[in-house]
Amino acid sequence: MSQLVLTATVPAEPHAVFRYLTEPDLLTRWIDGLRESRPLGDRVTRVGAKSIEVVEMHGRVFEIFSEVTALDDDRVLGVRITYPGAGDTDMAYELTPEPHGTTLRLTVTPRYRGIARLVGWLMQPSTRRRLQANLDRLAEVVPAKGSA
Repeated sequence: MSQLVLTATVPAEPHAVFRYLTEPDLLTRWIDGLRESRPLGDRVTRVGAKSIEVVEMHGRVFEIFSEVTALDDDRVLGVRITYPGAGDTDMAYELTPEPHGTTLRLTVTPRYRGIARLVGWLMQPSTRRRLQANLDRLAEVVPAKGSA
């Protein structure tokens, strides 16, 4: 599977959007299938912070691991998602302030192993749709600029 680049315009300031990218209780509001995000350690978002993500997909519940790889508050968040036995994926979020909100750019770089490489390639169109739907949902759930 090759790199994917997706964008969304969120009618909120970057700080509000960034909270929805980094606060465990807010992640489940916009990421399809995410049931819980369990930070490990002191729950402080910083490079090297790790968490376990509980995901339900196709009727199965499983855990994946995530680690913050880049952080520039309200501007950049990098996360590496590790799928036990199948590889990992880097997800880079870039936030750009705009007059009426924030442009959010997501770059997804998968590195699957074994049979997961073939499955990832076959699933690329549906993965793109699912990720874009997540970003579109994020744009809907973050409180709009100027609202309480």
